[in-house]
Amino acid sequence: MNTEFYTGECLRQLGDSMTYQKLRKDPTEDYYNELKEFCNEGLEGRYLNEKESKFILGTQRRIPAFYCVPKIHKNLKFPPGRPIVSEIESISSNLSKYIDRWLQPLVKKIPSYIKDTTQIVEVLETIEWKDNYIMGTLDIGSLYTVIEHKKRLTSARTDVYK
Repeated sequence: MNTEFYTGECLRQLGDSMTYQKLRKDPTEDYYNELKEFCNEGLEGRYLNEKESKFILGTQRRIPAFYCVPKIHKNLKFPPGRPIVSEIESISSNLSKYIDRWLQPLVKKIPSYIKDTTQIVEVLETIEWKDNYIMGTLDIGSLYTVIEHKKRLTSARTDVYK
């Protein structure tokens, strides 16, 4: 891919004010302090122990990296980009690992859970396909940025999956 086109596509993505917001300053330190407060509340409320708190706070204070992966299946010559914000080794990476550890067993109990491509192929092979059946897919632009935070948290409530 041409570097100029790639850079232009990244800038086009970031210029979408419905999805992204330009910040006045680097919020990394503020986010870290907020995470520290949450961990302290977790310790005080006995939701976290000292080891868990240290693990969550034990990441680097690195700004997440933004990049795009070209969707060549959509347009080979001028592919739109799939925006990725890589938070590897950033403030929230250990928190994500911690949350993932608790959510994985719950997610596997959801009736619509599909582990991987192999499993979906196995499921599809069990369907008796009729001539009038239509298979479709969806492509939702900026999926995670358009879901309200409160709705995300509500969907992660553990009592829902008991």
